[in-house]
Amino acid sequence: MGTLSRKHVVIVGLTALAVALLAAIVALLFTSGGGSGSVRNLTVQPADLPPQFAITVEKLYSRKELLAERSADAQTAKDLLGELYWDHQATEEGLKEAIHLTYESDEDIPVVDVWVYTYDNEAAAEAAHAFARATDMERLSSLGLGNGMRGYLMPLTSALEPEGMGDDAALMEGAIDHYDDGDEMTVGDSLTVQAYFIRSGSARAEVRVAGDSLLVQPEGVARNQYLRLEGSSVVVAPRGP
Repeated sequence: MGTLSRKHVVIVGLTALAVALLAAIVALLFTSGGGSGSVRNLTVQPADLPPQFAITVEKLYSRKELLAERSADAQTAKDLLGELYWDHQATEEGLKEAIHLTYESDEDIPVVDVWVYTYDNEAAAEAAHAFARATDMERLSSLGLGNGMRGYLMPLTSALEPEGMGDDAALMEGAIDHYDDGDEMTVGDSLTVQAYFIRSGSARAEVRVAGDSLLVQPEGVARNQYLRLEGSSVVVAPRGP
């Protein structure tokens, strides 16, 4: 092989290596929380749920958008229930972006409501998660289910520690009620809610399953959400017993 041929091979090889490195860098950015699409990839997917479920809400938030909405939620809760509300803005240092997904079944109940948050670093995610799962305070979080079922989830019991979802996962049980057009809570039509709080690395999630049904097990949904945070592709559509 001549000198020119060897140079040509070297040049082609170096070019191919440079292209491969560039592709790897781009892929890393999109799988490490660096792009807007990354937080969606960390969230429970339609394939993780039984086929009776469909997405009815999907909204991506920047830090600024989320804090503005949460401030409005806190004020609404304060207006409805007095001084009892959760100031999210004070707990989201280092927040990068978030996504909110709601899945509804063709039977209307249960409803799976998921929030996933990404942060600048693991310490920020851990601090926000610790606040979210704390049980030594009264706390409200908004949950709208349509058909007049909306309001604020208030944990009613101390946090339990579910297995297979990380060392600092928590489960709380609560309830959500029916509100009329005048923002008055009506009697009856309450739904039980299981709320899971999960963290992995620099991301955390809150999974709420409202209403009892044989279609799905709340623990299975939460475990699949944890596996998504872990970056695992091995999940199983969680079904009821």
